Amino acid sequence: MIRPGGHLEAGRGVLMGWRGVGLLLLMGSGCMADREVESVATLDLQLEQRLGSLDGELSLQPIRGITLSQGRGDTLFVVQAQTRSVWVLSAQGDSLGAIGRFGSGPGEFTGVGSVAVHQDTLWISDVNRVVSRFTADGQFIDQLRFPLDPLGEVESAPHFIAPLADGTLLFRSGYGPGSVAAGVLDRVANVRVNRAGEVLDTLMLQTVAGGSMAIRFADGARIMGLHPVDSSDRIALDPRGRWVVVASTARSDLTDTTATLTWVGIDGETLHEQTVHARSRPTSDARERFIDQLARGSSATLPWGALDRVVDEQVPWPSVLPPVTHLFADLDGRTWVATVHETAGSDRWFVFGEDGETLGSLVLPENVRLLAARGSTVWGWTTGAYDEPYLLRFSLGEM
Repeated sequence: MIRPGGHLEAGRGVLMGWRGVGLLLLMGSGCMADREVESVATLDLQLEQRLGSLDGELSLQPIRGITLSQGRGDTLFVVQAQTRSVWVLSAQGDSLGAIGRFGSGPGEFTGVGSVAVHQDTLWISDVNRVVSRFTADGQFIDQLRFPLDPLGEVESAPHFIAPLADGTLLFRSGYGPGSVAAGVLDRVANVRVNRAGEVLDTLMLQTVAGGSMAIRFADGARIMGLHPVDSSDRIALDPRGRWVVVASTARSDLTDTTATLTWVGIDGETLHEQTVHARSRPTSDARERFIDQLARGSSATLPWGALDRVVDEQVPWPSVLPPVTHLFADLDGRTWVATVHETAGSDRWFVFGEDGETLGSLVLPENVRLLAARGSTVWGWTTGAYDEPYLLRFSLGEM
């Protein structure tokens, strides 16, 4: 079992104080809505590798995101904060070099937004609204200029890409999963375009009448449904564009909090619901930590100007943090949800299957952020004694 409070030793050592991870298994199955996570069983999570150093070949900056190859093998593409290239690693963590360099020409980047892989094609978005296409071995093919904001008001950079099986591309034209959680964003759109860059339809999170917020599911101009959200909700999009999961705070006090997870299909229909419980984490020093993270570029899901708005207190700051701290969906259709654990300094990561069933739970130190998973391999990152970032590769026991 992981012993709560385990930590990462600085330097080239291994995880100290860790012996595994508790995996919670819900007894029973099915696709019922409004379920609650209860009973548990245990499985081990083993640290296989830690990458990165202050002066090594893979000298990392804070990591913005990780993309796993959907094609052959498990090549890993790492996007770092304030970077102008993409690190490429093998499934074993060996450095295979980098793709891209600074510039405005073919195959060059002003700032990398996100990476996606479909079959043997690699797509890399730039903050200047250009998406470059590469071969699997990093050879430049061509570029696609991302369209204007679907509402026609502002230009928006693509920060998430999901190449779909029909040859179209799904772009997230906002600032990444979970960005609405800071209360600094009123609209983010997931836009499906063809290879010519023409908008086909839109999955949109936007402000609606009365100042409330909702996810709008639209097919062209036809609105298929609305799903209400709050400024503290966290949102993740299935990498294959099939559904969205919303984590909302159902109840919160100074001791305990409850979150409701809702899986919503692209037609706006609710697919599944789950309820998870967490300990409240007071925000006595959270605001200061948050500002520091933004200043160091380690919270890449927030839009430009977020730091100023938080510092100037334009963003309301709650007395306790939302129960769900991080959220992502992986290539196997699983959803990974981090909640505040009973032990100070720890997070509990719940893992859910495609039908919303609970597969298990992992207890990790709160400074370990999981970012991607496929099969039994889980990737994440953490920081050392001097805030230097490290990339982590884990192996997960059978679920």
